[in-house]
Formats: sequence, structure tokens, C-alpha cells
Amino acid sequence: WVGYSNLAAFRTPRCGVLLGYNDRDDATPQQKEYLNEFFTKAERALLDGDWDNIKKYFDVDSFVNHYLLNEFFKNVDIATSSTRYYLKEGKLYAGPVWDLDLSTGNADKDYYGVIYSTENLHAKNGQWYKWFTKDQEFMKLVKERFVEMNDYLVNIYAQNELGYSRIDVLLAQFGESFNDNFTKAPWKVWDKTSELERIPEGTYEENVEYLRGWFEGRYNWLVKQWNIKIEN
Repeated sequence: WVGYSNLAAFRTPRCGVLLGYNDRDDATPQQKEYLNEFFTKAERALLDGDWDNIKKYFDVDSFVNHYLLNEFFKNVDIATSSTRYYLKEGKLYAGPVWDLDLSTGNADKDYYGVIYSTENLHAKNGQWYKWFTKDQEFMKLVKERFVEMNDYLVNIYAQNELGYSRIDVLLAQFGESFNDNFTKAPWKVWDKTSELERIPEGTYEENVEYLRGWFEGRYNWLVKQWNIKIEN
């Protein structure tokens, strides 16, 4: 809602996307006129499915990457808060990615419903992705990017030709420090730090395996949902 994340905000003219200005000051009349004109043309192209025009106003590669990452991680906040875009040389870019604490299954079931699950699509419901994901051309690019990044996606949770999984690499590098949180510091691994988070498992090791299993489950579900063909 207006004023939730930013003091000054506006709604785009055709899709009604609520955007806040990162600058605490309101936009000047000239800036507002520019934004209204830009988003009128950009959103008209998006709603018409005109890819030649879409590429004039949207940096499609950044939107593909942004959507794939937020959908893969099932980021709770995508399109509601902590979602960044920027304008550069007449094009809208998606990103940088921000605020993933409520993702990868770390979402309270009672508050968020099925968002914690490895199944279902989430990011497709927000902002311009409502229209992008209805377009076969956009989803073709998303699936191609998935295949291109496949080894990296798998390597998050499992060892492959890229080496040990990122989870295991980070545990080896920082595991002792992580453990200090629950031995030297007064925190308890099973405590929720926010009502919005899931109830943790009882031990640190169980939470690590929960995360590993969540990534694997999400990967397998998206491969099936999007009918992605991975060459072995």
C-alpha cells in the first residue's frame, strides 16, 4: 500500500503497479511526466505482447534472470516489498535482487499458506510477471535460461561436475562460526526470530538438510512443471 516501503510512490498507468522511489524525496513534476509517459508506452507493449516494442522498454534478459531466481527460491517478498527495478538509458531493468530471508521454504504456514512448499508457482503472480509469464516467448527464454544454469542450480544442494555443493562449501568455510551462534551465543536453533518464518527443526544439522531437501524438491518440481529437458 502507499507509504508501506517508501514515503513517495506512484502507480503505473496501465498495469497499476505500485512503485516507490528509492530517493526519500518525491519526484519532480518533470520526472513524474517522464515516468508516466515511459510506463504508458512500456506497459502498452507488454499488454499487447509486442516483443519488438517490449524490448525497447524492458531489458528482457534482466527480467528473465530476476523471475527465474525469485521463482526458484520462491521468494515471499517478490512484488510486494524489497523488489527493485531501475531505469537506465530508456529501459527498465529488473534487480538487483534483494531480501531473500523469507524464501526457500522459510515461511510461516499459517501466515503465508502454501508458499513454504516446494510446489506451486509464486513469483508469476506479482507485478509485470502476471503478463510476462502468460507470454510464450518470455517463458521460452526462462526455460532456456534454466537449462543454461542447470548445473549451477543443482550444485546449490548436490555435488556435481562443478564440485562440492554450495551448501557444503559454505559449511566447510563458515560452519564453525555458524555453530558458535548456538553454543557461544545465547540463540537457540529452534527459536523463531520472526512470526513470519517457519518453525525450525530441532537441530542445526536438521535445518541444513531441510534446506538441501527443499532446493532439490523445488528443482525437481520446476523441471516437471515447465517440462524442461536436461541432457545428461
